[in-house]
Amino acid sequence: MNKGRLIKTVAAVSALVMLTSVTAFAKPGAFEMGNGKIYLDGETQSPFKRASTGTIPGDGESSLTMLITTLDDGEEDVTRDGPSVGNTRIIRSWEYADGYKSIHKMIRNGLGYASGSLSY
Repeated sequence: MNKGRLIKTVAAVSALVMLTSVTAFAKPGAFEMGNGKIYLDGETQSPFKRASTGTIPGDGESSLTMLITTLDDGEEDVTRDGPSVGNTRIIRSWEYADGYKSIHKMIRNGLGYASGSLSY
């Protein structure tokens, strides 16, 4: 493979990754991504928060969900579910938290083809 073709291939793959990524800042809820859906639901009762997040891939696909919880003292706690075939889900009960960021990945044939992030 010559150098010009390699550069074009890398650029095309990078563009594909950017096109299949979903980012929704400060918007909890459910969003379509790839062949499935991602969601982050949160609730606040001052001074407490709780969250539920997950990835629902298409048939026969795998998923990975990570939740980064920023605690009221500034520490971050990372929780992970997956990768596994089918849905992944994380639930955090009422806690002193400043916010949540979820990271989602859908996997087909061993390769991640769609990823996204949500915040609450």
